[in-house]
Amino acid sequence: YSSPTSTCCNGFIKAGNACCGGLGYSSPTSTCCNGFIKAGNACCDGLGYSSPTSTCCNGFIKAGNACCGGLGYSTSTSTCCNGYIKPRNAC
Repeated sequence: YSSPTSTCCNGFIKAGNACCGGLGYSSPTSTCCNGFIKAGNACCDGLGYSSPTSTCCNGFIKAGNACCGGLGYSTSTSTCCNGYIKPRNAC
């Protein structure tokens, strides 16, 4: 069974369009991380976050859409050059 507002989770109809650990949730605003419903659309070490405004770098949520040397950065303004964040065309 599935509709835009409900879904079948482990044989039971639940609110939402996706299942996580037997519970229903709305996938546009939440995600399933290790069996738990979290806010956001992606998981990082069991935590939910919103991409593309954030990214997961070595298990930590960082601002930006890419990682460089464990730090987050925005590829629209910067680049990763030998493990260091530099201005976009400075590598």
